[in-house]
Amino acid sequence: MDDARRMNTSLDDDDVDDDVDVDVDARVVVFARVDVWLVARARVARDGGDATPRIALAIVASRVVARLRVAVELWRGVDVTPRPSRWRSRRPSRAAAQRRDVGGVRSMSSNATRALRGTARARTANAPRRRASRRSARAPVAVAASLRDAKVVVVGANGKTGKRCVEYLRANTEAREIVACTRSGTYDGGASDERVRGAEANVATASVAELSNAFSGAKAVVFAASQSQNGGDASRVDRDGVITCARACLRAGVERFVIVSSGAVSKPASPVYIFLNLFGGIMRNKILGEDAVRALYFDRPGQFYTVVRPGGLSEDPARGVGALELNQGDEISGRISREDVAAICIESITRDDAANATFECYNSDAAKPLGEVGLSNMMKATSADGDVEKTGKERRGATWDEIFADLAADVPGAKQQGEGFTL
Repeated sequence: MDDARRMNTSLDDDDVDDDVDVDVDARVVVFARVDVWLVARARVARDGGDATPRIALAIVASRVVARLRVAVELWRGVDVTPRPSRWRSRRPSRAAAQRRDVGGVRSMSSNATRALRGTARARTANAPRRRASRRSARAPVAVAASLRDAKVVVVGANGKTGKRCVEYLRANTEAREIVACTRSGTYDGGASDERVRGAEANVATASVAELSNAFSGAKAVVFAASQSQNGGDASRVDRDGVITCARACLRAGVERFVIVSSGAVSKPASPVYIFLNLFGGIMRNKILGEDAVRALYFDRPGQFYTVVRPGGLSEDPARGVGALELNQGDEISGRISREDVAAICIESITRDDAANATFECYNSDAAKPLGEVGLSNMMKATSADGDVEKTGKERRGATWDEIFADLAADVPGAKQQGEGFTL
């Protein structure tokens, strides 16, 4: 019984989340009840029959609770035989409250860890409970098929890629309002359109409250900003700026947060990473920003992120969806036009398969392994289908629906920063 007491003290009520179903072996419960009955009877006999039925009942109840907690603890740590009966805590836990807080990046609680291992079941208001898995973070309800009458915000709208995102929205969608967020508050690109308006937003210095006001009512926010001489270094823009925008999106109720990152960002030992990271540690800060967003969006029903990792960016005209390839795992990259990157970012907003997903994008005829892609991009080399070993995660299509189909969602909350030395 001393072992039972020690195990009982290790399981606090606040460790049991209301989003977790706990299955207990029915036989353990039966044995616990028999043991409790014997103990209660022995205590009554020991006291010479003076113990009242109320005391005996209290003893039984306390022992049952203790044994059930022991059973739950054992179930969490070892494999258990099929469990027909169920016990469920409906008390909200501190961990659940922390996950609902958008004020900061949370450390993973024990419940979050169990969810990543597949022992928890995520519950949403509009969907049945399901076991957490690689696809558990999918949208429970289909995203709208278009951006008609939607408000979309582009952060870094005066940058090369951000400006193209604004122009793609203006020319190819029926968005009601397109907010071009810049450091100055003015948007200096594209044709005149009453739907497009500038807004001041310096992600290197803005607070969550300031950005959430700018994002209020938006369906999506596209983060296309990056370090620059005047805008701030990589730690302030590509890391902290992304995190601040993510928190603001969560606070403002934005459905989709799209981040323009970089190919090879999770592979510190790759030549591409090593070379690009010499410029202010940009690759390291990008992956830190990505991973922080994954943690922030853990168990956020109705709110999702998409991480787009383009290869070598060019100023070439758009080639269109039929010339592109998406991939996952950060093993393959290649050249791609900024025009096509902008199209991918905007089109991903309305695709369920891009929800909580991270993927690389490049021209299908420029695909190369990370060890070769740097030189290939500089030489503007092309490759045939048989020249590059397949990862099995390539996605191509003649339409946007086809190219985004069946993308794998990220492991909920898990980091993707690879092993290796980094500046």
